[in-house]
Amino acid sequence: MREKFMFKGDSLIGAIILSLALTSCGIGDGDSAPDPKLSAEKACEGLSPAAASALEDITETEEFESRWDSAVASLLEKSLTEPGQEERSELLACEIIPQQPKESIKLSKISVFFDEVPELPPSEGELWELLTLPIGLRATASDNSAEIFFSCDLSGGSSAQKKIPVVHGELMYGGRNSKKDPRPGNIKVLQDISYKIAKGMGCANNGDIPKL
Repeated sequence: MREKFMFKGDSLIGAIILSLALTSCGIGDGDSAPDPKLSAEKACEGLSPAAASALEDITETEEFESRWDSAVASLLEKSLTEPGQEERSELLACEIIPQQPKESIKLSKISVFFDEVPELPPSEGELWELLTLPIGLRATASDNSAEIFFSCDLSGGSSAQKKIPVVHGELMYGGRNSKKDPRPGNIKVLQDISYKIAKGMGCANNGDIPKL
């Protein structure tokens, strides 16, 4: 997992650093061609109406450029099921770039990553004043990020899979704080994308992530 970025007040420098860091990350071979005139419901190869509405609230805009890597679910599933697979770093599943006039830009692009983690880490909700919800194993959100942990049982009911893997999803962006609390929306967008990844991996019960 990457280090948390919690932006409060005038933390503009931190936001700029995060924006530059995320700009250096690219989408993999399974990416879709970017379209700068997408509606929220077409971002990340399709968001539910609830997640699309949340995305519009977070960004305060209705048009987006988006890239989606369709290979992420299969790469994660492969790393969990095939012996000898090297541990993978975080995989960039989706980028969403709000199409805003330069004079009114409120946040940088939104990036969504997934990776396997050894186990569910201790909760840091109280330490960072995070919004915490019982989605998957746990979902949390700050003003500029969200995380979801979910189990991915691929055993099909057999005893071959002794330890059920834990998958970590993370949504991050840099920008100024909005008047409206963005944390519930951050979780909704990540929940919708995580459901899609868990379903694509073949996780039992879709990782216990409710469909929006």
